[in-house]
Amino acid sequence: MKSYLPITPGLRHRKLSNYPSSNIVMPKSLKSSWKRAFGRNNRGCITSLHKGGGHKKVFKHIDFWYANYGKDAESAIILDIQYDSFRSSYIALILFLDGTLKGTKKYILLTNNLKRGHLLFFGPNAPIQEGNSIPLYLVPLGSSIYNIELIPNKGAALVRAGGSKAQLIALDTKYATIKLPSGEMRLISKHAYCVLGSVSHSTNALQRLGKAGSSRHKSRRPVVRGVAMNPCDHPHGGGEGRSPIGRKLPYTHFGKPGRGIKTRGSKKPSSRYIL
Repeated sequence: MKSYLPITPGLRHRKLSNYPSSNIVMPKSLKSSWKRAFGRNNRGCITSLHKGGGHKKVFKHIDFWYANYGKDAESAIILDIQYDSFRSSYIALILFLDGTLKGTKKYILLTNNLKRGHLLFFGPNAPIQEGNSIPLYLVPLGSSIYNIELIPNKGAALVRAGGSKAQLIALDTKYATIKLPSGEMRLISKHAYCVLGSVSHSTNALQRLGKAGSSRHKSRRPVVRGVAMNPCDHPHGGGEGRSPIGRKLPYTHFGKPGRGIKTRGSKKPSSRYIL
């Protein structure tokens, strides 16, 4: 973590991670421009609150398919560690050393404590060590894992935020029991792939931006209370002066109960996999 001398009020409480510096030019095939939606849909309606403005970003294509599960390549080397503006973890530029992908470069999520020059292995024959991608049925019980597939052959979907990790609790004939960072216990097919270890940038949650302008730079707009809005903007809005919300329960911006009531669909097929 990097602290700053209190030369200005914005620097007094500012604490940021030591982001990696890179001298390698980003491959053109791994990046593309990104048209920002600012939290709006195709009709211009707000669907995601508190988004807008900020710095222009370049989208980097991340490989979440473990080199086609070890079929296209079984080993790779980390060439560089880079910052990605679209995610809280660091990413690694890797070079495949064998298979049909030999000589190809790709981006992956970086495992914590790995450095440049580290060798990575993919597939069921990979050794049990941090950074390697293997199916869940080969992972030792109690191990920390991340980048987990929810459905086999669909690509990694769970535990991808900076510093996060899940834990393998049990293995069955068909399913693996995973404890997610939220504390939720979930059943996942034991043939789904994952990566051993935890996600890089473990100091992400300890950062303090120090001033509102840094949040705006990250495309985060101010959070406004519902009671301070007009009734057309929020269920809590309106009234004369400082009024209460006028309802028995708090409600969200979209009119759903905001506290104490489960809003997950009761007929979702995946509910049976949550313990």
